[in-house]
Amino acid sequence: MKVDTAAFDAKTEEFSDALEQHAKRVRATVRTLKGAMWLLIGMLFLVFAVGYCYLEARP
Repeated sequence: MKVDTAAFDAKTEEFSDALEQHAKRVRATVRTLKGAMWLLIGMLFLVFAVGYCYLEARP
């Protein structure tokens, strides 16, 4: 049985490149979601802080 190593190497390289591109997209998406999560947490904190100050000033 003869194995075409050149074709196998080409497919391996193609798969490796595709996997690397997918990993980059996943990392970028995770980074974006983390940023959005922290932004929402900050906004929620500000809303509660303003609400608390408003209720303290006007009981």
